[in-house]
Amino acid sequence: MKKTNSMERYCKGISMAPTLMPGERFVFVPVVFGSIVRGDILLFRPSEKDREIVHRAVSFEASGIRTCGDNPNNQIDSFVLTSEEIIGRVTGVYRENRFHEFARGKKGLLWHYWVRFLSRGLAPVRKILGPVYRQTSKVLYLGHLLPSKYRPIILRIQRGSRSSWMIASASKVVGRRFEPNQPWSISFPYSLFIRKSALEDLDRKRS
Repeated sequence: MKKTNSMERYCKGISMAPTLMPGERFVFVPVVFGSIVRGDILLFRPSEKDREIVHRAVSFEASGIRTCGDNPNNQIDSFVLTSEEIIGRVTGVYRENRFHEFARGKKGLLWHYWVRFLSRGLAPVRKILGPVYRQTSKVLYLGHLLPSKYRPIILRIQRGSRSSWMIASASKVVGRRFEPNQPWSISFPYSLFIRKSALEDLDRKRS
């Protein structure tokens, strides 16, 4: 449940994927340093970085807290967090207009290691099948096989002067693009069910 003293930010990077994705609105609350446990997701601004970061607390040292992103490509951060650098504890994220609370403590830490293990375990399979899938999705369209309510549609999201786009299938977000010049990020296997001509038409209208 969202707490009354909570605050919000928008995720800007992929270091916490798939737990937290770019563009998603997350919630955080003030936190007492002594109440933080391994597995908590923290929002902080380390002294050696000129930006805010969201990563998970994975270990404690005499000088502070070690953190790491859930993204399997991440290594444990080189810095050690002190209490002055921590802004709050991230409690959850809004997805499809619903608030989803994040696991913390042991459950959060278990999720962190499971995501990393699963990704690395499937890496050999993705290395073999990935190029086949990408090439096939460029030329093959299977959207007509889906019931009409599940066929992906492109939506434009306007926040002030900034626009972003998402692809939705029923009530599920399956693709995103946050900047006009960035490539689309589309979940597997939805590239097979999206008309490439529609994405190309969108690019032509913006050019």
